[in-house]
Amino acid sequence: MKNNAQKTTGGKPVYSTETITPDQADAILANHNNRNRAMSLAHAQRLAAEMSAGNWVLSNDAIVFDGRGNLVNGQHRICAVALSKVPCEFFVVRGLTDKARDIMDCPMRRTIGDLLSINHGLAHGKFVAAIAATLKQAENNDRTSAMTVGAALDAYKRHKPAFDWVLGRMGMHRSFFTSAGLLAALMLGREAVPKETEFFHDALLNPVNVSINQNAVLKLRDWGMARGRGKSGRMELFYRACNALMHYASCEVTRTLSKGRQGYEALVEARKEEK
Repeated sequence: MKNNAQKTTGGKPVYSTETITPDQADAILANHNNRNRAMSLAHAQRLAAEMSAGNWVLSNDAIVFDGRGNLVNGQHRICAVALSKVPCEFFVVRGLTDKARDIMDCPMRRTIGDLLSINHGLAHGKFVAAIAATLKQAENNDRTSAMTVGAALDAYKRHKPAFDWVLGRMGMHRSFFTSAGLLAALMLGREAVPKETEFFHDALLNPVNVSINQNAVLKLRDWGMARGRGKSGRMELFYRACNALMHYASCEVTRTLSKGRQGYEALVEARKEEK
């Protein structure tokens, strides 16, 4: 692929469909990427993972060069091709005017949840995306881990019964009880300690006749209701909910709920034993 961009800004842009190879991607990044925003290597690596997995397909989002041959849109995808060593097909636009750059990226972006609902028919796409992202961050012990459509779909397919159980039980109103951190903990618990998780969820919604040695559910409810949905962060709520669930399942009296990973790790081990 030659970078045969128009050399003036007065002509009309030229559109084409091209396969960009890793060597070509390296050359573009080295010689034609001097008018762009800062590169996010983490984002490029996520795209590269999708390419390596064979999930990348031709889409409407073009690689764009201006009239002087500078790359002005698509640097992360170009970098991902270089990282993955996988040639990929793109729409390519050459000869974009400087004025046109001022209105790039103005449309409202579709979220992962939007795409799961629109393209894949998931009724609660935004919750699937948020739960999958929570579980991925916990698994990697990395708060910067981001979700892709492919990864969210894979998580949903691998854990479909637990996802469906959680999504079928949640309310329709945004509240502490539909927070992604709590729902992710319930989903993990459903696979690890299913009966205890069902009782735990019932007690969380209706804390009547909860015994003192299972007070963790009350601690979690009081903590969550006092702070409101999402104010303490999704991952903190997730870890606290995992700890509360394990205390509840073990009938242990607790004074405070830790936000550490002990409960999460115990649920992961219990899930392995359940399988």
